[in-house]
Amino acid sequence: MTVQVSIVKIDSTDENSLKTRVLDAVKEAMELANWRNYITKGADVSLKINLTLDILLPGSITSPWVTQGVIETIYDHVGDIYLVDCDQLLFSADKAFKISCIDVLAEKYEKVHWFNLSKNEYRPIKIEGSSNIEILNVPEILFDTETITVPVMKTHFRSTISCALKNQYGCLDHLKHNYHSFLSEIIFLINKHVKPRFAVLDATVSMEGDGPKSGTPKVTDRILASPDIVALDTVAAKIMGFGEDKIDHIKYSANNGLGTNKMDEITTIGEDISSLNLHFKHARKNFVGIIEAKLRESFLSRTIFGTGILDLMSFGAKWWYFLWFFYKGISIRNKILKGSIYKNQWR
Repeated sequence: MTVQVSIVKIDSTDENSLKTRVLDAVKEAMELANWRNYITKGADVSLKINLTLDILLPGSITSPWVTQGVIETIYDHVGDIYLVDCDQLLFSADKAFKISCIDVLAEKYEKVHWFNLSKNEYRPIKIEGSSNIEILNVPEILFDTETITVPVMKTHFRSTISCALKNQYGCLDHLKHNYHSFLSEIIFLINKHVKPRFAVLDATVSMEGDGPKSGTPKVTDRILASPDIVALDTVAAKIMGFGEDKIDHIKYSANNGLGTNKMDEITTIGEDISSLNLHFKHARKNFVGIIEAKLRESFLSRTIFGTGILDLMSFGAKWWYFLWFFYKGISIRNKILKGSIYKNQWR
């Protein structure tokens, strides 16, 4: 039996009806992948959206229309719906939630609630057989709800791509910056202990180049969906142009039984992707990533990353992103907010 991954292309030629077509595409992709078979009727659900940046830059965060499409598709089937993500060392999830315009959805739908994972309880999970980590702290709500992950398709300078598997990395506590040296293993572990039951990949406005925060938005007009997050990422890597067997964390997760990364074991439904290549530009390490990598390899590693010096470095890193955004990011964002017909969802 093969795993199903659906892919639906959106006709984005008419701005006036685009929102409706996005909502319909989300529903179609989810129906093609038989989402009801994986989400228990009446269950409370966590939608793990991607709010990686608290400065508005389309392509770095899950879009409001795709999020709304998932909400409307499952609304009558489930109980309460929690939109969840976690603070990062440099950025606030609460602020990103508002800037993304997704906060409007929590006001519009009675059963939809915002839930900042960083401000709530974590459950310590003892990890056996790892030389890198002994305890993994996982948000308690993810054990009490069924998770649907709703990432955005983008490049990442550490993991090559960031899609369904990498999205759960954002659930980890404030110490997740310490896991960069064994990223494939930690991505596998968080997905193993809170495995999403279903995934919807936002590939409407994606991000290429120096992602996940300082890349370039790329209109790709697609929605992907699957109950197998490894298979979904395998298909995503293929159509992004990176090769389905080239991404370390996908191979690691597949080799450890989380899902399949074999294209002959995956059935794609919807658009024919046999010759589809979206030609994403690769991500390069930015200034912040380069400095962090060098410091972690140095004898100063424990002194810096285990003390208050980290706070000072974080302040500097955050200013680097602000300066990048001021000198480059604003013009990149304006091209989408003025020149793309997807722009209205961020107003």
